[in-house]
Amino acid sequence: MKRIGRVGVLALLATTAAVGAWWLRQPRASTTGAVRVAPLTVRPIVPAIDARLDGAEITRQTDRLWPERKAPLGEIIHALRVFRPEDQAPTGRPSFAEMRGVLLNSESNQGWFNGSLSFIETRHGLRFVPPSARAGHPEQQPHTDQVLSILGELGVPLDAMIRTPAGDRPVRALFDDAVAEFQIEQELEWTAVALALYLPPARSWTNRFGEATDFDALARELMGRPLARASCAGTHTLYALAMIHRTDAMVPVLSAPVRDALRDLLTRVSAEVATGQRDDGSFNPRWHRRVTGLPWYARYQAMRRSSGPGHDLPDLDLEGEAADSIEQKVLVTGHHVEWTLMLPPEMQMPPKVLAGAAGFLARVLSEASDGEVGHSFCPFSHAARFLRQAASAGPGATIQGADGAGPTGAGPRFRPVGAE
Repeated sequence: MKRIGRVGVLALLATTAAVGAWWLRQPRASTTGAVRVAPLTVRPIVPAIDARLDGAEITRQTDRLWPERKAPLGEIIHALRVFRPEDQAPTGRPSFAEMRGVLLNSESNQGWFNGSLSFIETRHGLRFVPPSARAGHPEQQPHTDQVLSILGELGVPLDAMIRTPAGDRPVRALFDDAVAEFQIEQELEWTAVALALYLPPARSWTNRFGEATDFDALARELMGRPLARASCAGTHTLYALAMIHRTDAMVPVLSAPVRDALRDLLTRVSAEVATGQRDDGSFNPRWHRRVTGLPWYARYQAMRRSSGPGHDLPDLDLEGEAADSIEQKVLVTGHHVEWTLMLPPEMQMPPKVLAGAAGFLARVLSEASDGEVGHSFCPFSHAARFLRQAASAGPGATIQGADGAGPTGAGPRFRPVGAE
């Protein structure tokens, strides 16, 4: 019996050693250089906009964007970008802290989504579940790494804790999984924002397959992707590129040629979108046709590195009433002003153009019923974010990044957000 016991122990030790050796041989995700703990602070630079906005009325109208309890995760993460921790939620609506808790506390998350959990443990860390082909899963994030990008924009450090059923895990676990699973062919817009905020001064990263990527390759890929087949009429691609441009100005991560190409693209697109503004202050949902048909744009299309564009959306080929629907006009107008305000002042659309957009969005929001706002929550949330910023700036003032940040967007962060 003793001999059998010894044999069993030896076999167990041999198996453990073999498993350990196998594990060590497996490819690991990594970053080249130090990863920051606190994300870079990059806030919109809002110029004085003479749009005759009534601040109290804007607050009243935009307060309709506080989500209902049990709202889908997509509404929660949009609302966290509209409001601030100190804002008072209307009666019966969840507070900023409650919505934050849905992202960072498994008990709050499961209670919100009737037992379903938004995030899962992975071999490399933690992951918010991406959307599935089946509808009816409100606990899932709408886009890859969208929650991580929102946490970065809110100033949540990587050492802040997420409470999971297995114990507390740092936000770094989300970041590590994003790096491990990174593929240049994937949906990139929100991953790019997260990398731009959390990764510098590191310039490159290696996924679990041992494939290395850097910010030059990421920027080239985004610049080359078809705008008509990207989220929200291509505006999220522009937002991601604007974020990379701003963070590179703070902590250089791009080579000089890519930096120059990126600045040129954003400046040109900003000018073209501004020129195409309609008389009512909105932007055409088919705005991309104006840009992609220009001769200079062809060189950017050639930058795309991915060979299998499996994550491209169907071509945005709106015609007739679809192109002129209020929902589409609000979606495109709100998103366009959002990404252009992430640029330095000299690259932004002119204040007069922004004032026209603010007037259009304020009119449409005031005329929309509560049902229409709820149905088009995403478009109206981007409009509400801009209107609150514009109303706070007003004539004769400039918000250079939230919380008094300077022209680079560097300044005090939102208060740290931890698990609740």
